[in-house]
Amino acid sequence: MEFLSISYYPYYILIGIPLFFLVKWLFRKKQEGLQKNILTIIVTIVLTPVVFKILSWTFLMTLFYEPTYRFSSSGWKTDKENRYRMLEDLLNKKRLINKDTFQLKEMLGDDFTRQTDGSFYYSAGTGASGFGIRFHFLRITISEGKVIKAERFHADD
Repeated sequence: MEFLSISYYPYYILIGIPLFFLVKWLFRKKQEGLQKNILTIIVTIVLTPVVFKILSWTFLMTLFYEPTYRFSSSGWKTDKENRYRMLEDLLNKKRLINKDTFQLKEMLGDDFTRQTDGSFYYSAGTGASGFGIRFHFLRITISEGKVIKAERFHADD
């Protein structure tokens, strides 16, 4: 069990001590004496790993959080470094599927790279990736002059 690893013990101590006093304060009107202290210790031992997991998850979600924006053609064309924030909206609503290349260029602009297989690549900007940088791209697959697939991909540095 991962949560019993010795490497977590210093964190458990840092969380467990204040948690012990909080639980003791919450149980102040309950039983007196030894039973109250044993109950407080047991509740603290059980809750400490749970609180640790919640705090760890909250920290990581905060660290990797990226806000998303609604897609707008004008925003896509002007704010090139933050395009990745519009990708979720653009792809989930399938706004590009079945558009022809003229409509695609009108919607997303002309600053794309065309590959030999006929697909289009748009740079969608750079964002934070934990402790590094993430480069976002939009890959659009064209078949018979129409968009058949649009997908997001990224490269981490």
